[in-house]
Amino acid sequence: MYVYLYIYIYIIFFFFFFFSPPLYMIQHYNIVMFSLFRIEDVLNIETHFKDSEIKNVIEFLLRAKYIDKVIQNVGFCVGLYDIIEIKNKEIIKGSGEIRLKVIFRLVIFQPFENEIIEGFVKSSDSNGIISKMKMFSLGFFENIRVNRANLKEPKEFDREKKEWYWTYEGIKFFYTKDELIRVRILDTYFSDPNEMNKDESIPSMSITGTVQQDGLGLVKWWK
Repeated sequence: MYVYLYIYIYIIFFFFFFFSPPLYMIQHYNIVMFSLFRIEDVLNIETHFKDSEIKNVIEFLLRAKYIDKVIQNVGFCVGLYDIIEIKNKEIIKGSGEIRLKVIFRLVIFQPFENEIIEGFVKSSDSNGIISKMKMFSLGFFENIRVNRANLKEPKEFDREKKEWYWTYEGIKFFYTKDELIRVRILDTYFSDPNEMNKDESIPSMSITGTVQQDGLGLVKWWK
């Protein structure tokens, strides 16, 4: 499932390693819209697993805990990159489990300001449009919003079709659902965990963008 993600990341990092400081000098560094984030966690594992099986069990637990989830003030986790160290093994008396500390790196999605990304139009309303970005084979990150103020001018909202459109030389160019869209990133916002506990509809991470420049908007407009 993760083979294409790893191939993509390894190619990028091959070039990064030759033109950057050694990895041991940095804990968090950006590569395009993705970054590696080093983290420590404590896991409990049942004692019946053999030593040769423990790493596979740890990888399974870490993927289940982090992948497709937002890490507050860090970004959206798309993959487990590697496990750096496993240490401090401790038997928990009476539980049949061992506790250990794991140091590992995650692949994080968090585009930087002014970066250009491509996604698909998910929905539209009177406030603007929401796009979603395909994350390799892992599904979609669906909270990329282009507010009405950041749509191309002149613009209008078609209430029957429930779609925005941009008018150029008398032709209406609609932001059609499921079409490929190109967006420039303005900001990334992480919601307050306390507010999310009160309202489950609040996304933990949202991104705002603009399509006002030439070349932005639906990709097919510029072909």
